[in-house]
Amino acid sequence: MHVKRLQKVGYAPTKLALRRMAFNLAEKMNIPNLKFNKDKRLAGIDWLKAFLARNKSLAVRKAQGVSNARAEGMNKEEVAAYFAILEATLTEHNLFNRPSNIYNVDESELQLNNTPNEVIAEKGSKAVQSRQSSERGETVTVVASCNAEGTFLPPYIIFKGVNKQQAWLDNLPPGASLEMRRESAYINEEIFLKSLKNHFIPRKSASPCLLLLDGHGSHVNSPEILETALQYDVHCLCLPSHTTHFLQLLNRSFFKPLKCYFKHAAIEWGVANPGKKFERRYFGLILQKAWAQAATVSTGSAGFRACGVHPFQPSAIPDYAYLTNLSPQQSSTSELPGTPEKNSAAGVPKMTPSNFLDTDSSTIPKRKQHAEVLTTPENIAARKEKRKNRADRELKGKRKTRAEPFVFRIPTKNTTTFEDQFAKSSGEEWEEDASSEEETITEENFFEPTENVKVGDYVLVEFMGKSKLYYVGNVVECEGDAIKVNFMKKKYRGQFFLSPRQR
Repeated sequence: MHVKRLQKVGYAPTKLALRRMAFNLAEKMNIPNLKFNKDKRLAGIDWLKAFLARNKSLAVRKAQGVSNARAEGMNKEEVAAYFAILEATLTEHNLFNRPSNIYNVDESELQLNNTPNEVIAEKGSKAVQSRQSSERGETVTVVASCNAEGTFLPPYIIFKGVNKQQAWLDNLPPGASLEMRRESAYINEEIFLKSLKNHFIPRKSASPCLLLLDGHGSHVNSPEILETALQYDVHCLCLPSHTTHFLQLLNRSFFKPLKCYFKHAAIEWGVANPGKKFERRYFGLILQKAWAQAATVSTGSAGFRACGVHPFQPSAIPDYAYLTNLSPQQSSTSELPGTPEKNSAAGVPKMTPSNFLDTDSSTIPKRKQHAEVLTTPENIAARKEKRKNRADRELKGKRKTRAEPFVFRIPTKNTTTFEDQFAKSSGEEWEEDASSEEETITEENFFEPTENVKVGDYVLVEFMGKSKLYYVGNVVECEGDAIKVNFMKKKYRGQFFLSPRQR
């Protein structure tokens, strides 16, 4: 059936789209005496109900959105290549029968808020309100680690800020660590390296381990992280990009229950503490309760089993995980099932999705990361070279400036005499000459010339008076002891200076 073919390519029709498709199909096949709405060009609601009643295999379902990148990335060729690398790595390090040495590390965010869930209320109520701590809670990152036996390492928590408070560490799950980051609560390379050195490696066994990671930049781009992992016999295998919704073990089994239990615990806390704000000092208490419920052996091992890692079984990935890599216009080039052949012979055009469904194929982004073992010497060397090239490009792109800018002092109207100001600033006596009597002191005429100044340099100019003012100027002319500059305009509410051409 055509509807099922559309579902396989990720374009299952809505009820409105199905009614429009039925109208267009009936019109092209010249089927008379149908009570369809010709003004709206739609089949009726009664037709839709009868259609669903006749086709018991179809039902109205809530669709789960999948990005084009994920729809394209989750394909059988890429997944088969991943399992081939996984099998080779497990064989090389003799890990097939050692589930305690196969780990997955991933992070997710929790909100410091007691957002209400479904409640029991009076029928017919126009608005059912439930109190919560704030409109929007603070984001906290929780890094989780689990092995194929279902054993969880203590959580690694990231707060936004600089200084820790002892109150935030109270009531955290046993062994949990707290890290602060000034910019945000999200993980970066520095924090992941700390968690690897101080949190993961001390708890792993001395024998070789396999660590499964997604392609996030904080995991795979740093040569220091990969060298540290290789030093302690931790072999990192990166998942293909845009496949974590089916291949990321902790995503499949752990983080959804954790967030659910955390939300329920936060709601219970809000009921027990009316009027209080859900602050950081209460986070450990609620996380400990949710972590004890979610971080179980059955939950941890279920993720490895569902992703086909342990026991090793590539067929564990279901067929419905793969969307056909075709647009609706390409998904069918034959007649719809059930279309009489005599209609085609009579000149009726073949019914394809493009005949009655207006959809355009989106541009699919290129894959960023293929499955690969990250801790090989070749990969580490390649990342070092890539980082070096990036640093060179950044250095080349920066404008070269002098560490100590030249300072030229110009008298203003508030000064007594120019001779006194010159003597005060330079420590030398002013010598009169004929030309200086008629010379007008302006922003373009400077005294106290410097031999090192040349055209194109940027100089810092100080205007002397009751209060000192500084401006940046670009040297445009040097003649003997005189130089001429063009002043740059300071950007409004900023610390930048713009040249006249950039204004």
